[in-house]
Amino acid sequence: MIEKSTEGIQAGIQQKAIVGFLILALRKVLLQAVYTVSNIFLARLLFPSDFGIYAIIGSIGAVFLVFSDIGLAAAMVQKRRNISSLEIKTSFTVQLILGIFIFLLINIFANFFAEFYKIETHVGLVRLYSIVFLLSSFRLIPLALLERNLKYLNLFFVEVIPMTLGLVVTVILAFLDFGISSFIWGVLVNYLISALILLPQQSWFKGVYFDIKSFLSLAKFGFNFQTNVFLGLLYGPLIILYLGKEVGSENLGYFQFAASIYVFPLAFAEIINRVSFPIGSRLQRDKVLLKNLVERTVSLISITTLPLVGIGLVAVKPFLHYIYTDRWLPALPVVYLGLLQMGIMSYTGFFSQILMAKGKSEIIRNIAVLWAFLTWIIAPFLIYNFNFVGLSITNFIVTISGIIFYFILKKYVDFSFWNNVLIYIIGSVFATVIFVILWSLYADSLLTLVISVGLSMFAYIVFLFLFAKETLVQYSMMIKGILKL
Repeated sequence: MIEKSTEGIQAGIQQKAIVGFLILALRKVLLQAVYTVSNIFLARLLFPSDFGIYAIIGSIGAVFLVFSDIGLAAAMVQKRRNISSLEIKTSFTVQLILGIFIFLLINIFANFFAEFYKIETHVGLVRLYSIVFLLSSFRLIPLALLERNLKYLNLFFVEVIPMTLGLVVTVILAFLDFGISSFIWGVLVNYLISALILLPQQSWFKGVYFDIKSFLSLAKFGFNFQTNVFLGLLYGPLIILYLGKEVGSENLGYFQFAASIYVFPLAFAEIINRVSFPIGSRLQRDKVLLKNLVERTVSLISITTLPLVGIGLVAVKPFLHYIYTDRWLPALPVVYLGLLQMGIMSYTGFFSQILMAKGKSEIIRNIAVLWAFLTWIIAPFLIYNFNFVGLSITNFIVTISGIIFYFILKKYVDFSFWNNVLIYIIGSVFATVIFVILWSLYADSLLTLVISVGLSMFAYIVFLFLFAKETLVQYSMMIKGILKL
């Protein structure tokens, strides 16, 4: 009976995990397609300084966004027991109060921010952006509940529709010469439509009420979680603001543009991480199931991420030339470093999610302290000597230190890493060599670029069928089983 029960739990959770992955994969593919197309238009319509000024405004918003959420939503996802009505009421009330407070705070200090970063002519956009905090209060709790209950199909519509419409609005306004404000209006449309879509589904809404006991039950995990996010400010938005102050909006624009390119290989790992936290939270007490989850996930990350990093390193220069124009070539060194960084982050990010799922948020917090310390020790010197590329070098060094997550997780989960990675590294190198050979044999053109990328990916797939066929068959059978449901 117990064995059957365990098998039933494993099958049920595995089924939800695969369904979640498939839905989130579709979401990522659609959004990546829309984002890539919109980014091409924006890169041709706008200038590096426009991207830089928006990065400054967005980073100011990101700093305040941390203080608009004290980790209650994450605590609701992680909690093993059922969420009570009082906990939902209390969480929403706290988020609403914080959102209103920060909206007022940004409007009061908008002039100061604009003067400090020398964007005085755009102070109105800083105030306009603050509306995000009023809208976010009506998104955060229902999104957390959907994620907790593994309702990824609902999440798909709630996220894809608003983000797509937001990007469409941004591009249209850029065509109409709205300039930097195109970005801000696009973000607001995203948040507004998301809140409106969630409105008919808000059976979660139980009114405005504060219960101290419910608050404290969530706050223990939430505060630790949000402390990590707060520390993330020091090596995230705050360092971006420092970069903007030191090198100017144009150079910051190059950095932000490069970041929008090099994150592509992380797409599948982000999907996996999105699923692994709630799934891992359900399996945190079962070492065998958790071990299987970690090993299969490491294998899946390797299959999907490593070839994109390898081919990206050799294909990105002609890609920028033909797709985005030579205007953006100064960002190339950052793209190279960023691609290498993403290859490491795809694993360390997953390891941190599993540690978080096991309730080890204090470990993540301690690593965040290390990252903040490293960033502010290294970055000023490197930025001074290498301009915006200096921050990319800093990020790469900090990311390498994240390997410590691997050694910490091994203490809690006895999983095999290299057996699920090495063959895919070899396959990725093989595919990269194929691209280099093809690109060197034929005349430079957009058609040659597309064909070379396509054939190198095909070579990688052939390599997998020859040397990792068993793994591919396992994944295909799992997916077929789900699709038959």
